[in-house]
Amino acid sequence: MPSCKSLTALAKSCGKTQGGATNELYLIAYDDLTKTNGKVYTEDTTKNMISAFNIGAEPNVKKFVKVGVINNSLSFTGEFAGSVENNSFGFDSTVNFNISGITAESRAFVQNLAEVDSVVAVIKLKSGHYLSTGFDGYMSLATASMQSGLVSADLNGFTISLSETGGVLPKLVDPTVIDTII
Repeated sequence: MPSCKSLTALAKSCGKTQGGATNELYLIAYDDLTKTNGKVYTEDTTKNMISAFNIGAEPNVKKFVKVGVINNSLSFTGEFAGSVENNSFGFDSTVNFNISGITAESRAFVQNLAEVDSVVAVIKLKSGHYLSTGFDGYMSLATASMQSGLVSADLNGFTISLSETGGVLPKLVDPTVIDTII
């Protein structure tokens, strides 16, 4: 069966590579964004990245919130799965992070996260690039574990996992957008 796509060239990255995410995670409820032409974002196709999120107009602007994650606990995983036989594919994404302290505020944050239908995440990578997932409305709270630990070095807080099944490939976000959405 002939393919409808062709491959594009990709040059090898030179120099020191940057791995992992930083400790910068921003979230917003998917329903707090406004859809324009069926999307909650605008894409710059020449740069192949999100150039704006539709956060609404004054006085009803909803902004992304910064999540206070524990150092080195934020991670992102994306997996592509496809089937040539039935011509289907999907991209599953997972965002894992820890927040410290079992407090009224941290508990309320987790409860609120559980009550929203879906979220959009923006993650800052160590390279300085920003990555977004959940912008198609399928990312939601998968698990939240409250822990007090056994010894003082153990986690006292929450381990949280957000997941998206059947979504699309995450997109890079133009870094100039960040100041407008938080």
